[in-house]
Amino acid sequence: NFFLAYKDEKNKCIVTDNRAIAWRYFTSTFWFDFVVSIPIEPIVAGGLGITVRDTQEAKFVGLLRWLRIGRMYPIFEVFATIQHKHILPPVVLTLARNYTYLFYIVHWMACVLFFIARAGDHDEETWFGRGEAQDRLASLDAWADYLYSFYFSIGVFTGFSNEVFYKNSPIEGIVLCIYFVINVVAQAYILGTITVLLVKNDLESGEYRNAVVNLDRYLSEKQLPKSLQSAMHEHLELQSYSERTADENILKHYPSTIKQKVLRHMYMDVLKDCYLLAGCTPQFLTLLLSVARMELFMPNVTITQQGDSAGDLLIIADGVVSV
Repeated sequence: NFFLAYKDEKNKCIVTDNRAIAWRYFTSTFWFDFVVSIPIEPIVAGGLGITVRDTQEAKFVGLLRWLRIGRMYPIFEVFATIQHKHILPPVVLTLARNYTYLFYIVHWMACVLFFIARAGDHDEETWFGRGEAQDRLASLDAWADYLYSFYFSIGVFTGFSNEVFYKNSPIEGIVLCIYFVINVVAQAYILGTITVLLVKNDLESGEYRNAVVNLDRYLSEKQLPKSLQSAMHEHLELQSYSERTADENILKHYPSTIKQKVLRHMYMDVLKDCYLLAGCTPQFLTLLLSVARMELFMPNVTITQQGDSAGDLLIIADGVVSV
């Protein structure tokens, strides 16, 4: 709108100037919002001299209310914002988004199907007035009629509708053919988003499973002692955990200033307590943190021994070692 700040993709900054905000909105979606906000139905009905709502002309003029659907486009931005800011877990967000889209598709088609029956005065040529359907719906109120229309729509969407509600006229056949085409795209989108979500999690665990399988194959061929096999399995599990939680892997997406603040908060006291670094300036310790890395070791594992070529300075951040 005319007062909502926006992000300038070119300069990567937030624009808060009122004139810039107003001009951007005026040259983008303002005219679309303006058109879908105009009460076109009463204007057209008044221009045609329609005063009774139950006439055929009034029913078709009422279709102009569908222009209000254009007001729904901000819902895409809402879900994009929720996803970008991680307000909801990915699974919850995916389900909420898919069910929202599903509801609107089914609801709109239910309105179309009910309009077909209403435009045909609910006679036998419409799904609403045929045989068993007429017996069910004739004595119901408007809300019950909508629920049956919604049931018809969702039944067609899923392919499990009662045969009583299937098409019996050319117009119904044309509408349902269009609906089937929309359903193919909608169902592919819903299944695709859920599949991507599940496969993404499965890929992360799949790499670890492949490593375990390769290790088991290697151990079966080499016939190593049980104690050594157990140590290798434990080390593989520790390595997998370390890769997921390593500071460099988590902080690589952030600028150096934030990375330095995080590292200083977690490890600066550890460096200050090290007697080898006593008297060093904070600037030197910050530089040391920027090139240091955290390593995890299993219990009762030899880290280094006398005679090894030492190329690293090891500082114990947590735990106990014996010399």
